[in-house]
Amino acid sequence: MRGKKNQEYKVGYRKPPTQTRFKKGQSGNPSGRPKRVSIIDPGMLLEGIDNEEINVVENGKRKRMPNAEIEFRQLFTKALKGDLGAARHIFNMATEYLSPEVEAAATTNS
Repeated sequence: MRGKKNQEYKVGYRKPPTQTRFKKGQSGNPSGRPKRVSIIDPGMLLEGIDNEEINVVENGKRKRMPNAEIEFRQLFTKALKGDLGAARHIFNMATEYLSPEVEAAATTNS
């Protein structure tokens, strides 16, 4: 045996060589197990939910529609039935999203 001390030491089961043992106060895994990093992007999650397709029965026929389209159709139906909040919401969305297209079309036609 290399590096014999004053006494004879037998290496075997559950008796590692003294040179390879951990030093006092030293951990076997100093950096430890890495923490699990869970990065959830709310925007990507919302986009995934909105783009999810669902089977819908419309006029007796089955169709696949994205969640976003179903939500807009329901909002439009509420507005037609007299829900002023839904109508105001549709109007605000139309002015925000359709106005640039209408203005661009008006300038090209002039």
